[in-house]
Amino acid sequence: HRRIVETALENLHFAKALDVGCGVGHSSMALLPFCDHVMGVDPSPQMISSARTHTRISYVLGNGQTLPKREGPYDLVCLAGVLPYLDTANFAEDMRRVCTPSAMVLVYDFKVDIDDLVSALGLPDAPSARAYNHAANLSDRAVITTLKATCERASFTATPEDLANLLLANEARAQRITEHLGVEDPTAILIGQIEEQLRIVTRHATIWCALHRLEDCT
Repeated sequence: HRRIVETALENLHFAKALDVGCGVGHSSMALLPFCDHVMGVDPSPQMISSARTHTRISYVLGNGQTLPKREGPYDLVCLAGVLPYLDTANFAEDMRRVCTPSAMVLVYDFKVDIDDLVSALGLPDAPSARAYNHAANLSDRAVITTLKATCERASFTATPEDLANLLLANEARAQRITEHLGVEDPTAILIGQIEEQLRIVTRHATIWCALHRLEDCT
């Protein structure tokens, strides 16, 4: 998250950011160097209760379809890996309700190559899901102007803990792994299994990123 956000926002700075689908707060933390305050919203109580805390981050429970005006108005909205789940037409209009005129909208997603790891550990893979468009952004919305959009391959180093979290990030795969290992929380077991094969390893990922500006249509 940090690497993607740094590349996308560069020298920009914002007063208040709204991080939609913040999960446990990785994207919210990545926004901090560029924002005075971050409001993270997520539909999962478990994610919100486990989110990484910081004095300049607030979290609220929400589904992303009706954006919270609390702490707003926002001059940056971040959508990290959540856009395919949203009704983009209504969402784009709702942003105008809670954002400042000409607010920025950062949309990004990534897919880490982990099929070889799943196979090496003898783990069940995630079941086939509905079509998921990693490259989705808001460029087709009339109230949005796209400033830049990129797709690139990148490499990064990952620890066994990082890889265990990646394996469990997909809800369907996490359920299958949990059932396969017969434990309520398979994280520690996965870390141990990965450590037996490697300690720090280079992984590869495809990253999609777009930066938009919300047009003031008043």
